[in-house]
Amino acid sequence: MPIRENNRKDYGDVSDLELCLLIQRGDEKAFSELFRRHYNALYQYGMSLYSSEAFIKDCIQTLFLRLWRKRKFYLKDIQSVKAYLLVSLRRIMLRDKKKRAARKERNSEYASDFTKRNHTTEQSIITREITEERKALLETALNSLTKRQKEAFELRLHQGLDNEEIAYVMEITKGRVEDLIYHATRRIKKVISQRAENIR
Repeated sequence: MPIRENNRKDYGDVSDLELCLLIQRGDEKAFSELFRRHYNALYQYGMSLYSSEAFIKDCIQTLFLRLWRKRKFYLKDIQSVKAYLLVSLRRIMLRDKKKRAARKERNSEYASDFTKRNHTTEQSIITREITEERKALLETALNSLTKRQKEAFELRLHQGLDNEEIAYVMEITKGRVEDLIYHATRRIKKVISQRAENIR
């Protein structure tokens, strides 16, 4: 892939993969652009898993510091830069929580042997016009999910990842992702349908 001249001041129109190649060469401005471009998504994802703003910011800082120091090794053969950054942040957060003996329980009860199901209706939940009351209702529904269901749904809803990318971030199989999103969608629809009558 041809790389554009790296003596320019603005990298706004440079692709993520091009930025990575420039960063491998030590381009600090390209590194700053990568940080600026993905910081909000990383912060939002981190906050969907943990409620400590300071903790999330520290983990993002750790991620980019490591990325810069090991740029010649970490940034090779990446297909999806966003997914790579998300999974790297997730691993840092989990490692840090273990070191601090965090109390957050991880949902270890995995349902097994589910057949793959068609989940094409999931987008109907987020494409519909939602009032402020509906937003609160959706938040209630999201909070009713298991931790793993919520994480998978958040990655689809807010980060726009496909199932393969979600599987990569969560370090599970694609089939497991499909199952999590299917059950999360069913649960959300059920909670909304049960409570929507009280809003009208």
